[in-house]
Amino acid sequence: MGQLHSIKSRIYRILQLGYFKVRHLFFCLVVNQRSVGNVL
Repeated sequence: MGQLHSIKSRIYRILQLGYFKVRHLFFCLVVNQRSVGNVL
């Protein structure tokens, strides 16, 4: 039972990290597009 819980928490942590990374990349992409649009 304890092992199953640790696996679940590990998967949850990986998903959380992936979500934050994707959100950060998306934010950077939007900011870069906005700055490029201002230059043009």
